[in-house]
Amino acid sequence: MSADTGTLAVDTSGPAVSSPTLRNGSGGVSVVRDGDTVVVSATVTDATGVASVTADASAFGVGTETLTLDGGDTYTASFEVNGTTAAGDGNYSLTVETTDDLGNANAATTNELTQDVNPPTLSGGSLTGADGDGVVADGETVTVELTVTDATTVDSVTANATALGGGSAVDLSRVGGTDAYDGTFAVDAGGVADGVHAVDVRATDSQGKAAETTVGHRVTLGHRRADRRGPRRHRRRRRRLPRRRGLAHRRRLPRRHRQRRSERGRRPLGVRRGQRRPRGR
Repeated sequence: MSADTGTLAVDTSGPAVSSPTLRNGSGGVSVVRDGDTVVVSATVTDATGVASVTADASAFGVGTETLTLDGGDTYTASFEVNGTTAAGDGNYSLTVETTDDLGNANAATTNELTQDVNPPTLSGGSLTGADGDGVVADGETVTVELTVTDATTVDSVTANATALGGGSAVDLSRVGGTDAYDGTFAVDAGGVADGVHAVDVRATDSQGKAAETTVGHRVTLGHRRADRRGPRRHRRRRRRLPRRRGLAHRRRLPRRHRQRRSERGRRPLGVRRGQRRPRGR
């Protein structure tokens, strides 16, 4: 009598996970925005059978996503970015977690995908005149400076300087490899009233998101009148005379033209100059 012996398979390891991938399903680029579709996929195999494949996508503003079999051994899931609840701008990856029918688990991490759900950040603005005294005049050069940061690439930074007659789109350029941007314009005081003025700056990133700010340090416009009298050293000094009042300050005539009060008037006939007037006439 003989007894048949069978074989028993032992499975103590989790599913094998390979090629975990994260990509933008809306355009194929490596940057996603609010509302874009994100696709996560992975190849998963196991000797006893795959029970579940999931990924925590909370960084993109959604919950845990379940990957389903999409032909062969590939599991896939797709979801839309929720910019309101997303973790913010930055580079994010997902961890694909798997379990088999026996409860064994395994995990693998995808590549990173850049998320840009916020516009550029503008900070540290300054507005200064050529001499830095806080007051600018017609024709004076004004410099606009500020810091701009973004998760992707800053596409353009412009300043609206119409308050000082400098134009509505003054381009600001990046300073070296830093996050600082600056630009200059000339004040055109024609039609601009004296007073305190500011400049509005707008920054746009490569994804089309824009943000604006008003430069905090303001300058005062003053119309400085030209001195038509010329340099002080060439001016002729005028002598200031005391204010004259009454007869005491009248101009005195030369002696030959003066006449005593009793002798004023017309001389009688027959009386020569210097001759005393006869009595009774």
